[in-house]
Amino acid sequence: MSESEEPAKRTGRWPLSIGTFLASFLLLALLLGWWADHQRLANELVDAKFDRELNLRQI
Repeated sequence: MSESEEPAKRTGRWPLSIGTFLASFLLLALLLGWWADHQRLANELVDAKFDRELNLRQI
């Protein structure tokens, strides 16, 4: 194979390595999990306050 037949080498490099991508994906998953749990607990708190208010008014 002569020099003219060799495939062109890539001059650019992928800006993120697979490790960086996986670490970013893990961080995003953790943040989304925390946010979902936070929303669930906030909704449960609102429901508990509503139930308490309803029970106090019935007495």
